[in-house]
Amino acid sequence: MAMDLVISDTGGALIASNEPFPADISRIDFDLNRRSLTVCFEGATPDLPLNLGVHNRLLSALMKAPAIVILHVCNNTPVSAFSVPLVQTGFSAL
Repeated sequence: MAMDLVISDTGGALIASNEPFPADISRIDFDLNRRSLTVCFEGATPDLPLNLGVHNRLLSALMKAPAIVILHVCNNTPVSAFSVPLVQTGFSAL
């Protein structure tokens, strides 16, 4: 599964994936200290830490966002898109 974290045309945060996730997503956790994202699934599916770089421009967008868009793309065509809560954890002195 290939994924990318980008800023949308409207300035919001978006995670694009070339495959669907294995279960319904309940939220995305954003750890400010580690600048890391974790996908939290509904039910018994284990959480999925994402190894996506969060540079300063993305950090600013993530700190302001109450939600994040999840986009599934196949052959450069959007298949599905939905928004889930973005929950900030940790502390940052920024």
